[in-house]
Amino acid sequence: MKIGFVKPVYHTSFIRHILMAGSISAIFGSTLGSIGQSSAVPHKGIAKDENLYKSKSVAAEKTKNDDQQKRVEELKRIDERVRSHEASHAAAAGGLAQGTSFNMTTGPDGKQYATGGEVRIDISPVSGNPRATIAKMQVVRRAALAPMDPSGQDRAVAATAAATEAQARTELAEALSSQQIERQATAGNERHSLIITAYRKPQTSAQSSFSTVV
Repeated sequence: MKIGFVKPVYHTSFIRHILMAGSISAIFGSTLGSIGQSSAVPHKGIAKDENLYKSKSVAAEKTKNDDQQKRVEELKRIDERVRSHEASHAAAAGGLAQGTSFNMTTGPDGKQYATGGEVRIDISPVSGNPRATIAKMQVVRRAALAPMDPSGQDRAVAATAAATEAQARTELAEALSSQQIERQATAGNERHSLIITAYRKPQTSAQSSFSTVV
């Protein structure tokens, strides 16, 4: 029996398939690697974005808190100044003060602060008594200008009181003038009566004497 060698037969389609399979695997592996690497980058970016967002949020919250604290401190200063201002009015007005009221503002801390106020004062003249009116308007004027920083309204009240006082002084001067005229007239009448009496008494005596002589 003749022994022969069988020549191996290679199917090019199988080799091509193997080569293609190897190439596909390499490409796929590279693609996976690329996908793995590219997918890791967004994760890092998201983490950075989250940290940046948190940092900005913390900074914004701190700024907000700082602004609120500044507002509270400002409201405290305003409240103190307003209360001191109105207290000066009330103290100087004495019995003429008819009560104090405040305009309140709610601060970021939820507390109420006085941001405006007023003291009601009686500025009406005393009817029929210019002297009392003058004294009253002097008190009103001192009360209006009592604070270290009188407002425009305070100055307006002081001006009104000054005008009322001036009117009262005019009325008082007229009254005094009338009284003086009356006193002068009364004094003149009294002197006239004394002169007549003094003149008549000697005549009566003389007549009597004359009658006695006769």
